Amino acid sequence: AAPGSKTMQALERMACDASGLRGEGGLVVANELAAERAHVLARRLSVLGHRCARLAITQHKAQRFPGPDGFFDRIICDVPCSGDGAMRKYPEKWRSWSPHTGRVLHSRQLQIALRAAALLRVGGLLSYSTCSFNPLENEAVVAALLARTGGALELCPCEELQGLQVRPGLRTWEVTDEALGVLPSHADALRRLPKVERRRYRRSMWPEWAQPVPGRGGEARPPLERCLRLLPFHRNTGGFFVALLRKRTDWPGPRVPRPLRPSGSPRAPARARRDLACSSDVLEELRKALGPLPAPLPAVGLIARGRRRGRPC
Repeated sequence: AAPGSKTMQALERMACDASGLRGEGGLVVANELAAERAHVLARRLSVLGHRCARLAITQHKAQRFPGPDGFFDRIICDVPCSGDGAMRKYPEKWRSWSPHTGRVLHSRQLQIALRAAALLRVGGLLSYSTCSFNPLENEAVVAALLARTGGALELCPCEELQGLQVRPGLRTWEVTDEALGVLPSHADALRRLPKVERRRYRRSMWPEWAQPVPGRGGEARPPLERCLRLLPFHRNTGGFFVALLRKRTDWPGPRVPRPLRPSGSPRAPARARRDLACSSDVLEELRKALGPLPAPLPAVGLIARGRRRGRPC
């Protein structure tokens, strides 16, 4: 979620509806794995003041984000990417750019998108976005996501953005090797490349995943042209890719728990070493800002971000 521009817009949108009136409520969960970036995110969003009462910041691997399936109404899936769409703004990225970067990130991006699809409720919306032009990070991930979910997701057209100058998503693309030679198919890559390089390629990278194949979910070719590509020279912006998807049916299906065999003697439930409590200084600041506090404080407890980065108070 860091540095926080999308999270800030989500909080502002939640505070007011389309007519400018006060929103009805809700909660924004901003996930950032890196402790340093999570600290920056919290500091930047603190300027919103009371609106942060609807914010929770977490640190989890996005592809393993905990929680019950179908919990969220909206998910902004802004995945890690190569960032080649920002090279005009950050020319130094050319020094570290490699065609290998997109191939490395493809599987992780797909795993994150699949977890987001599971966490989304039926009827909810999921936006998948990168600041990259690489189709292996964009259309290839969306096509694989649609195929893996077996028709539970659909790509939404974005007519509301007609005033924004965009390009449609790609329907076909090429996959290259380290020397930028074209690899026509996954089978060709396995046949031509050394063994150490074969692991870098996944079948879902090729546009054949965007074709209707019996038994893989879906009867028609996915309309990848509904994806949006923003080019820097159109509006003097950075390069950007986004796809909006709606969850049509429940996915994944209900899980049947497997019985577990006892591996040893039962253990007593773990107990915390000490109770976490806010310091008296924090409580005094709350009293100055909010007025008299109830005594005793509510049982839900209070949590404050510590002064040391990555450490609770």
